[in-house]
Amino acid sequence: LGLSVNSQRSCDLGKFCSYQQDYQESIDQGFELQKLGKFKDASDSYQRAVDLGASDASVYVNLGIIHKKMGNVDEALKNLNMALEIQPSNIAAIKSKSKSHL
Repeated sequence: LGLSVNSQRSCDLGKFCSYQQDYQESIDQGFELQKLGKFKDASDSYQRAVDLGASDASVYVNLGIIHKKMGNVDEALKNLNMALEIQPSNIAAIKSKSKSHL
């Protein structure tokens, strides 16, 4: 989406603000769950962000990393490829993708 949203700040844009908050909360929750090693739950949170229209390569990179850790190499590569479609120079996606081929 390319917008920086502070979820603590009020928003007067109605549905768009609610969408932005849901999107950001999904990413934040995914990140926290990923740090705790709760990969399935983290994957579900990141997938919600994707379903909401994620256009941030880092969401797909994190999904790729999580799927790799869960042994889902094909799904990992699919998400890493999507990250590279969005941002071809994304170093994290390039490194994670090369490690997935080992």
